[in-house]
Amino acid sequence: MKPYRRAAVLLAVLTVAGSTSADPNGSLPLSASAAPGSGSLPSTPRADNRPQALSGQQMSYAFNGTSAMPEWRARINNTSVYDYKVTITKGSPTGPSSWSGTIPKGQSYNIWSEYAYPADTYYVNLTCGSGAMSGSVAARVASTHAEVLP
Repeated sequence: MKPYRRAAVLLAVLTVAGSTSADPNGSLPLSASAAPGSGSLPSTPRADNRPQALSGQQMSYAFNGTSAMPEWRARINNTSVYDYKVTITKGSPTGPSSWSGTIPKGQSYNIWSEYAYPADTYYVNLTCGSGAMSGSVAARVASTHAEVLP
C-alpha cells in the first residue's frame, strides 16, 4: 500500500458523520496537536515556509515535499471568532485529501505527516462559511519525522 493511501485509510477510520473535528480538550485526530509549547528540534535538513496571513472565507496554502524532505507539518493559527474547516490535499487544492478536520475559533494547531510522503505539492485548504478568516498558516518540510514534531 502506498504511504499516501495509508493516510486516507486512517482518516476514514477516524471519520464520524462525514468529518473529523477537534475534541473538547483541543486535540485533533491522526497526527495533529495543539500548537502551544516549544521544543528543540534535531539539526537535520528542513525548510520553513513563510507564514501567510489568513483572509477571506476560503484560501489554499501550498508547500512542496521532496524526496530529500518528505516529512511535513502545517501550523494553523485561527485568531477569528469562527471555526475553520481544513483539508490537506495532494497535487492541487481539489486533489485527494489526506487529512480533514476543524480548527476551533481562537486556537492554534499543528498537523503533521506520520511517515514520508511522496514528493509533490501539498495544499492546506481552509474554509470559513461564517465570516472572514484571520490568523496565519505556515508549513515546514523536513528530512526526518523528528523535525516536524512540535
